[in-house]
Amino acid sequence: MATLYQNKKVLVTGGAGFIGSELVRQLVAEGAEVTVVDSLVNGKKENLDGLLSQVNLSVTDIRDEKPLMKLLEETEIIFHLACLGVRHSLHSPEENHEVNATATLKLLLLAWKARAKRFVYVSSSEVYGTGQEVPMAEDHPTFPRQVYGAAKLAGEGYARAFYESHGFPTVVVRPFNTYGSRSHHEGDSGEVIPKFLLRSLALRPLVIFGDGTQTRDFTLCE
Repeated sequence: MATLYQNKKVLVTGGAGFIGSELVRQLVAEGAEVTVVDSLVNGKKENLDGLLSQVNLSVTDIRDEKPLMKLLEETEIIFHLACLGVRHSLHSPEENHEVNATATLKLLLLAWKARAKRFVYVSSSEVYGTGQEVPMAEDHPTFPRQVYGAAKLAGEGYARAFYESHGFPTVVVRPFNTYGSRSHHEGDSGEVIPKFLLRSLALRPLVIFGDGTQTRDFTLCE
């Protein structure tokens, strides 16, 4: 039985990252012809173990337009996940905006010129900032508190603008606090669930900020 992505030419930026590599696995299982673009700053080749013979991995910085133009020539669908994270934006705000916002605008332009059929922009719950209502609906006010969230929100705006201005099919999704078997625990991209697990395995106390009464929703990515 044919699947939605059977024989589709799909490009995944950030495809060697935690969420990106899971997406790549699912696309390959659906029969897609997948190209992964990743600078390997946060992503790892090991995240694609068992898949490297089935996908085309291009070790490319998302800001490097020339190789992207070539890769997009026959691409039908783009999943854009490549980004630098929240903590990176605290010490390197300009680079964070350059990668997360400016590079998104340039990739949208390249994809539109290449006549791609769909552009899926993976944003972040950080565009909402601190929740003002519980539960949070999709139309909750966006009020990012860091450059990361602001840059991701700018990327959303660019994606919508290309749809409104050019009829270019774009989709925006906002994952919330994902965790799973390949989630990051180290560096700027380290997240709380893997950090808690590592400290627990080492019989060390968990590091909790505030008074411990705060709540957060998590999404399993498997």
